[in-house]
Amino acid sequence: MTVRVEDSAARWPQAGTAIVEWTPRARLTVERAWLSPEELTRGQRLVPPLGEQWLAARCWVRARLALRLGCDPADVPLLADERGRLFLDGCVGPGDFNVSHTQHVLALAVSGSRVGVDVEEAPPAGEDLVALAQVVGTVEEVDQLRHLPETERSAAFQRWWVRKEAVLKADGAGFLSDPRLVHVGVTQVEAPEPWTVLDHGPLRHPDAEVTSPHTLLATAHDTPSGAVSTRVLQVSTSTTLR
Repeated sequence: MTVRVEDSAARWPQAGTAIVEWTPRARLTVERAWLSPEELTRGQRLVPPLGEQWLAARCWVRARLALRLGCDPADVPLLADERGRLFLDGCVGPGDFNVSHTQHVLALAVSGSRVGVDVEEAPPAGEDLVALAQVVGTVEEVDQLRHLPETERSAAFQRWWVRKEAVLKADGAGFLSDPRLVHVGVTQVEAPEPWTVLDHGPLRHPDAEVTSPHTLLATAHDTPSGAVSTRVLQVSTSTTLR
């Protein structure tokens, strides 16, 4: 099956635009008829309840992509490349998408060009954040974090880490790349070319428990700063576009 992104122009963002949809994971359900044999097998291999949670998340991603592609969720040609990044097999067009999740929320970014998305909860209380940064940060990033007052480090670390993962995921290599070689900055955004990183702040939901603990969202785009427009939408259903 060949899916043409340009045939879905009214539903798929065009160049210079992106849409990020997110939803609470606790309310997702599994529709096994939407899933491939490989997806079902992967879900079965995970320890309960992680398997059902993974399958429910994949169903939501399929449903949201299906709405934009104009097909059934089961027909979304969803595959993973050799690095584990999801893509649409046989698609024609410049569009891209990326997925991220925490224990509590799931996010899908769709864009007219290359995109990476990440959501992150606050680091655990009492964590030695400078020591952790030395494992995953550049020398400059570690120094920036170290020189912050201890009372500011947790929030700064969370903002920094959500940016860095967004860039790594946009690049496609993820942690197959050494994160210590990718500098995005702790105290301010210093994204490497060609990436523009956008902070979208905390995700908010009427039910505070749904997004607790405090969750941040960031995206990375291969578009010059100021040339990309991004909307963030909380989606309560998997089968309706907003």
